[in-house]
Amino acid sequence: MDLVNKYKNFCTVGELLDYIKKYNIPMDAKILMQRIEDDYFEDDTSGNKRELFRIEGESCNKMRTINSGIANLGLDEFNDYPNIKEFSEDDIDALKEEYYPCWSPVYYEGQNHLFLDANY
Repeated sequence: MDLVNKYKNFCTVGELLDYIKKYNIPMDAKILMQRIEDDYFEDDTSGNKRELFRIEGESCNKMRTINSGIANLGLDEFNDYPNIKEFSEDDIDALKEEYYPCWSPVYYEGQNHLFLDANY
């Protein structure tokens, strides 16, 4: 997905750093991301569907490692463990990490945390 062109009005690193400086957010502040409902990313009756940036993370890497181990077992040993199965590419794809661009930081009076708004 071409995030730069698709999400032109979403927050950039430079804007985030400016915000942190402007509101004097401490370097040890916790970062809190606005929760997004899952159904927001599924097709609805209006045809609106938000695209996600998907990347293989730790779960996918573990599945690939298991697949590699199964392939190295050899056929005889594999038959001794009927409950072990290789993960398909669909299995791996289903566990990709999903990200959505940050819309903007949000300031709440009296809070020393960094709040990020997803604008959904």
